[in-house]
Amino acid sequence: MKIEELLEKKEQLQFVILRTLVMEGGTLPIPELRDRSGLSKSAFDQYLEDIESIGSRMKQTVAVRRNEYQAVLELGDDISLDQVLLFLLQESVKFNLLIFLLEHQQASIIRLATAFNLSESSVFRKIKELNQLLKEFGLQIKNGQLHGEELQIRYFYYELFQFIPEEQRPLYLQETPEKRPLFLGLERALETVFSSISMSRLSCWLGITKKRLLCEKSTFASLKDKKMLYQTDRLYQTIDPVLVMYLSRTAAQLNVYETLMFYSFFVSFSIMDEETFYQYDLTRSKKLPTAVLDTYIRETMLWHYRPRRLKIEEEKAVGYQLAQIDNEWYFFYGKVERYDRGNLLRKQKQMLGRSLSRLLDQLKETARRQLPSKATDERSFNELMLRYASVLMMIDFYIAKPVVIGIDLNTLPIYRVAFQQFLIGELKGISGIELENYEEGKDYDLVITLNPRNQHVNTYYLSEFASSYDIARLKKRIEAYKKEKN
Repeated sequence: MKIEELLEKKEQLQFVILRTLVMEGGTLPIPELRDRSGLSKSAFDQYLEDIESIGSRMKQTVAVRRNEYQAVLELGDDISLDQVLLFLLQESVKFNLLIFLLEHQQASIIRLATAFNLSESSVFRKIKELNQLLKEFGLQIKNGQLHGEELQIRYFYYELFQFIPEEQRPLYLQETPEKRPLFLGLERALETVFSSISMSRLSCWLGITKKRLLCEKSTFASLKDKKMLYQTDRLYQTIDPVLVMYLSRTAAQLNVYETLMFYSFFVSFSIMDEETFYQYDLTRSKKLPTAVLDTYIRETMLWHYRPRRLKIEEEKAVGYQLAQIDNEWYFFYGKVERYDRGNLLRKQKQMLGRSLSRLLDQLKETARRQLPSKATDERSFNELMLRYASVLMMIDFYIAKPVVIGIDLNTLPIYRVAFQQFLIGELKGISGIELENYEEGKDYDLVITLNPRNQHVNTYYLSEFASSYDIARLKKRIEAYKKEKN
């Protein structure tokens, strides 16, 4: 589910226009932008005008100007596309209806119509639109109540609120004094200290949990078998007494799955730091489904890079990231997306190359074999592959040998410093390279020079001062050297 799908149709299209311009560097020919938005000429012109009203309501600069045949995006220096989306989201009826159902558990159509100043037919239409989006999470709004697996309901709300900055969330989802006893109890039991980000995530999940404890009917069909598998885990047993003691103040009688639901969250969203997780992983049963998957995926990844090996700290970091990814994939399904998935996938494929793309296909088959119950969820698999691709890029970064480049501009005594800074500025954004002044007798993978007497084996002779032609050719050659060296 894309987060912008919670907006009204008009705001969705306005956001598509803004995002398209951002992705294209801020400008695009008007006919092409109109084609991408799928609007008629008159509707498109009106939408561009209305975008400026968003800025007026935000008291910020948000507009699309016409420059002859070009559409030009204007955003204030202190505002981002995310902030525009957040503003529109907080005005959205569908978003606020979801929050209302969390806070009140159940509400009649009449009550919802009154609360949002809508007709009953409009409320029915909004619920129908929401149910289409909630299918991905296995959820449905029916009779004024959200139905589905309890763990999925809590996960959905957690995902939804991760888009909202903590200070703008309802108070019950923020870090407040009454939550401190649980945090302190967990820190003592696990001999760790939570980061501020972990505290924020814990506060959000705990706030959702306490609201859901007030719900009279809940469904736990998928948790019975998982509880049998995980209740003997050391971390589960450590969490259980601390959590039960704390939640018993909120609900007179807790269901038997509360600890499993909290555990599922705890091991999936980077609550523990790397070292705490590493110490837990040493004692974690290797028969747990997620532990088995972690091992297969990690070893397949590392085998691909042999004989090169990661340092112990780097291997810990890779294992930590994989564990969060695999746990989330195992316990939950559905995703609230805030970025363009297609763009992410294109960028990752460009960075991975053919060899790692083939490895990604192999990892996909491994995940299918290890957890066949998830094999039919293709959308979930695609999200998993995006995350595995990020881990592969992480390993690539750790293991890559840098391309060492010497810059020899000694034949430019007057302009040397300025030209050298220009080159460094153009090339330093390329990962996996080291730039330095050329020293005679030192080995380099590439020497950039204007000096024809420099007879280094791999030399690029600049054609012109600060030319874009040279920069483009240099970038292409550097990428070739990186592939050759790694």
